[in-house]
Amino acid sequence: MNTVTTDKGTVTVGDQFRDNRVSNIRTLEVRGFLEDGRAECTVIRQEYQGEITHPNRRTPMTVERLLSRSFVRVDAEAVA
Repeated sequence: MNTVTTDKGTVTVGDQFRDNRVSNIRTLEVRGFLEDGRAECTVIRQEYQGEITHPNRRTPMTVERLLSRSFVRVDAEAVA
């Protein structure tokens, strides 16, 4: 399964989302989907107090949360 669609929209493997806040901003990349429907994401970038790191840690996230106001979809080229 490479895509999940809900009433809020569609999330596809490879999509990237950024926290919609001013501090501790993570950029998540969708790597796949778990059996329970959650997106398996990797934190590919994190900005905290002006320091940028690339932790590459995994975090599961519901598709509904990724498509909520808590996150903003980003263009992969803008993050690289």
